[in-house]
Amino acid sequence: MSDASTVWVFSRGAESVQVARLAASDGSWLLLITGPSRQHRVEECADLLESVHQQAELERRLIEDGFRLQRFATAAAA
Repeated sequence: MSDASTVWVFSRGAESVQVARLAASDGSWLLLITGPSRQHRVEECADLLESVHQQAELERRLIEDGFRLQRFATAAAA
């Protein structure tokens, strides 16, 4: 797994959804999706382009459901 990730946080009232995109050492990518509530899932993507497309579709659905982007951050492990 990569030592860096980018995280997007969407909110709707008191609910939030966190989406993290992580690079794996084999060249694949993962979308880690947490929320709303206690929901959690992982979507595996063959490459960066596929992960961007899947994330865009997820964000489209969140916005249609009334969520709004609150912030995003890139973090690297120390």
